[in-house]
Amino acid sequence: MDVMNDLPYLRNVQKVVIDESSIQGLGKPLLVYKQNESPLESQELPKKA
Repeated sequence: MDVMNDLPYLRNVQKVVIDESSIQGLGKPLLVYKQNESPLESQELPKKA
């Protein structure tokens, strides 16, 4: 799952919901973000090379 690699670089993620379709590779996990934060705080962090 790509989300395992991407998650450390994402800000403001509160929860990851994995359902049957994401386990089977047919869909992506749902990322639930925290509320009450500015849009700048919820942007992705740059990935290291």
